[in-house]
Amino acid sequence: MKYPSFPLDDYLSRIQFQGEVRPDLATLKALVRRHAQSIPFENLDVLGGKPVSLEPDDLIDKIVYGGRGGYCYENNGLLALVLEAVGFSFRRVSARPRIFPVLRPRTHMAIVVYLDEQRWLCDPAFGGAMPLEPICIDEPGTKIVQGYDRFRLTLDTQPGGEFGEYYLSTWRDDERDWQTQYSFSLAPQEAVDFIPGNYLNSTHPDSFFRKIPVLVLFTEQGRNILSADRLKIMRDGQTEVRMITPDEYPQVLRDYFLVSGDYPEAQTDWFGKS
Repeated sequence: MKYPSFPLDDYLSRIQFQGEVRPDLATLKALVRRHAQSIPFENLDVLGGKPVSLEPDDLIDKIVYGGRGGYCYENNGLLALVLEAVGFSFRRVSARPRIFPVLRPRTHMAIVVYLDEQRWLCDPAFGGAMPLEPICIDEPGTKIVQGYDRFRLTLDTQPGGEFGEYYLSTWRDDERDWQTQYSFSLAPQEAVDFIPGNYLNSTHPDSFFRKIPVLVLFTEQGRNILSADRLKIMRDGQTEVRMITPDEYPQVLRDYFLVSGDYPEAQTDWFGKS
C-alpha cells in the first residue's frame, strides 16, 4: 500500500537535491547519487542494541529528520518510499551477499526500477563497493564505469527456472580480478518479507553488524569508509588509511559521514585491534 504522507520536500532538502523531480531516468540517477552522498550506510543502532524498525514513520524520523543513516533495510527502505512518492514503478529484490568466505542467506535488500522498458538496479546502501548511480540490468556482461569504480553484472539462467540469478561484481585493482558483491533474482518481494532478515542482521550474535561499526559515505571525490577504528578516505583514485582513537570518534562520524543525530557511544574494544 502507498504511504500516504511521505515528506518529499523535506527529504529532498535532506539530500540537497536541486531541480524538479519527475519519474524519469535523469531524476532517478540524481536521487540515488544525492542519497549516497548525503545519507551514510551505518550500523550504529545495531551496535548499541537498539531495535531496528522498518516502519515508514520510524525511517523518516531517523533518517530524514534525525541526522542519521542506516543499513540496507533502512536506507533502501526509505528510498523505496521516495520512489513511490515521485511515481516510479519498482520492486524490492532480495540479495545474497557474496563477499564472505561461506554461503550466507539473502540478507540484503536492493531495488529494481522499471522505466521506459528498461530495468535499473538502484542500491546506495550495500556498503563498501556499491554503485553510485543506477545500473541497467538489461545488458548483462557489460562493464560499467562510474568514476574510479568498475562494475559488471552477469546473469546465470537456471534451466526450468522462472527467475535467473544476477551477480553484481566490482573490479579489485589490488587483486586484478572481479569480486562478486552479491547476487539477486527478480522474484518480487514485499516490504514485510525483509523483516526476518532485518531481525537476523540486527540481533544474531554472529551478525557482522553487531561486532564493529561500519560506515560508508560517497563524496564528490570518492568515498569514506570506517571499519572499527580504520578510516579509509578514497579521493580521485587514491586511498589514504589511518587509525582513529576513541576521542576522535564523534568528530570522524560528523566530518566524514555527516552523522549529526544521537547514536551509541564508542566501545573501547573497537580500537587498537585492526
